[in-house]
Amino acid sequence: MAKNENVKVIVVGGGGAGLCASIAAVEAGAAGVTLMEKMPKLGGDTIISGMVISAGGTHLQEQAGVQDTPHQYLIDLLAGGRYTSDLMLAATLVQSGPAAWEWLTKHDCQFPGPEGLHVQHDHTLARSVKFAPPGMISPLKQAAEARGVNIMLSSPVQSLVLEDGRVAGVIGEKDGQTTEYLADSVILATGGFGRNKDMVNQYNPKFAEAASWNSLGITGDGITLAQAAGADVVQMEALRIIQTGADVRVKVLHPTYLMGQIRALGGILVNPDGKRFYDEMGRSYEMIHAAMAHGPFYFLIFDAKMATPSQWLPEKTFEEQLNAAVKDGMVAMQADTVKELADQMGAPALVETVQRWNADTAEGEDTVCRRIEGLNPITEPPFYAIRYKPAIVQTLGGVRIDTRARVLDQSGRPIPGLYAAGQVTGGIHGADYIGGSALLECAVYGIIAGQQAVIDV
Repeated sequence: MAKNENVKVIVVGGGGAGLCASIAAVEAGAAGVTLMEKMPKLGGDTIISGMVISAGGTHLQEQAGVQDTPHQYLIDLLAGGRYTSDLMLAATLVQSGPAAWEWLTKHDCQFPGPEGLHVQHDHTLARSVKFAPPGMISPLKQAAEARGVNIMLSSPVQSLVLEDGRVAGVIGEKDGQTTEYLADSVILATGGFGRNKDMVNQYNPKFAEAASWNSLGITGDGITLAQAAGADVVQMEALRIIQTGADVRVKVLHPTYLMGQIRALGGILVNPDGKRFYDEMGRSYEMIHAAMAHGPFYFLIFDAKMATPSQWLPEKTFEEQLNAAVKDGMVAMQADTVKELADQMGAPALVETVQRWNADTAEGEDTVCRRIEGLNPITEPPFYAIRYKPAIVQTLGGVRIDTRARVLDQSGRPIPGLYAAGQVTGGIHGADYIGGSALLECAVYGIIAGQQAVIDV
């Protein structure tokens, strides 16, 4: 086995958290930083995300006249996670948020002006914004390279090197050769385990057959590496679940936004028989769990007046994708009457369900699920049905860390030389996350991990 002893900090994983950690380590004084990514390109889940970040108390909010604080963000974050977050980790996230936002801008990440701020789901104020092109990964990659970070692609890590109870490097592979890379500190930033069906089944078997929206490399490697070194894990059953087309060959109109838009306009959700099962304006997490009690998939029902573009669904894209999905026939169906739609779906109760919905909306009271918002009838042909199933967009559990991003063992003690940041960790979000907090976590804890990996040596 070859040896490489010229590295001070090794970062495992090249998504948003890994790149932030690499840059921060160099800027904290690390003499040599190597980033090892098992995939042939950088990005991880960050590069396929909606690229939205949120923070409370930013200069951008000041410019927009939005009065916000980290404390108010924390209130929303804790509520979104159903009060199961690690309070200290969550408080560190929001308190460090504005500074991390500024750190990103100093490293050439671009954001729109105040007009780009919006109120994302589960937030009470406008504090979310979408990165301007080229996003987050490209400018951070350039910043890392400019600072001398050695980026190794197609370089999976097989195990951690342990010496006298301390993590002293990694054993990795490059071009078929196994090499021991020694280092003062190792930072795990490998993402979650949404692409690992065995791990999903182990920790939350209800969703073992759910689709995954994670990137192909998100298979829990960092978690298993850390566990082999004695690390504790936390909240492994917690998953961020969204709706996706039941046949995932067709990514219909970015289903998360489509679902929210059409529900607000009066769309309803029905089970495979065509019956409603939950207040459509409730939290997505709760709706999905309610849906799964009725079958492996469910339908969103709407009419022509609800099939309209929005800021998330530009007109050309909306029309093209809706037509393509209808033509495919596996995900979306279209008919001139509700009866014809019910026949296509194989949902005999749909006609009566829509009749009841329309009657209730006329009276202004939902007598089935007690919904109070979006009480609009489904009356204008053509009528549509989109078939949905649960999809994992993020695993929220992972390696237990403290507020210095140090990985903790099962007794709550830091494992010397080992740090972690991003989706590989658990406890920050609790049972669910609120919009934009995942990328904020990458930045905040990536920076902390990079700095501490140098300071603690």
